[in-house]
Amino acid sequence: PSQATSIVPFNVKGVHPSDVATLLGIDNICVRSGKLCAEPYVTTLNPEGIVRASFGVYNTAEDVEVFVDAVRTIHSRHS
Repeated sequence: PSQATSIVPFNVKGVHPSDVATLLGIDNICVRSGKLCAEPYVTTLNPEGIVRASFGVYNTAEDVEVFVDAVRTIHSRHS
């Protein structure tokens, strides 16, 4: 679909983007965090940066579930 994307930028309220990336990394979930070569735009969203997850054809539905569960856990522990 023309509106589909495999790139998901997000933040977890109250948790620095680099901390989110580190916590996800502990669970072997690889994301990027920071200004992501788009500093003017990202700064308007959050001066500290954002987290970006990228999904590809190699990801399974289980990968997505593990990612969502991990983000929910981070959110629940820090909210």
